[in-house]
Amino acid sequence: ATAGQSGSVGVGFAIPSNLAKRIAFDMINGGTATHGLLGATVMDATGDSGITSKTVVGASVQSVTDGGAAQKASIQKGDIITGFNGLPITGSTDLTAQVRAAEAGSQATVTYVRNGQSATVTVTLGELK
Repeated sequence: ATAGQSGSVGVGFAIPSNLAKRIAFDMINGGTATHGLLGATVMDATGDSGITSKTVVGASVQSVTDGGAAQKASIQKGDIITGFNGLPITGSTDLTAQVRAAEAGSQATVTYVRNGQSATVTVTLGELK
């Protein structure tokens, strides 16, 4: 290393190829790319003092938007989202990234825990504007 240099060598930021491909296709064919919207405010389940069981890891639903995708799928405040389209969700950032990677209007499966019971529902995502 030469004195006076700064920065990071070999650090990169990856965009999943399927997301890049979908966005490129959308832009080439329609001029715009869309991102999904769940219509729920979430926080990490491990940081939520209202959780009765600290063994559930996921995104804790703090509120749902009236008429939003989550509400239409019967997701409620207090639910802990543990899966999205078959992928495990470990926290709010993880869920947000997965939802935004999905196309607006697409259907997704959401697995959540409510009162100790796990359930899976199909959600039609809204559009992030």
